[in-house]
Amino acid sequence: MTPTSTKKGAKLYRYYVSMDAIRNRVSGEEAAPMRLAAGMVEDAVVTEVRRIL
Repeated sequence: MTPTSTKKGAKLYRYYVSMDAIRNRVSGEEAAPMRLAAGMVEDAVVTEVRRIL
């Protein structure tokens, strides 16, 4: 997954997109998300880092 963003008017949308989607490859797992909201991913990472530390 790689971070990316797009802008619509004054609103900035940040999200993570899978490399399969970027390279137009068919992924083996249909249930796997192609895009995830950046806030959701970053919150999960921070939560896990805090748990580990």
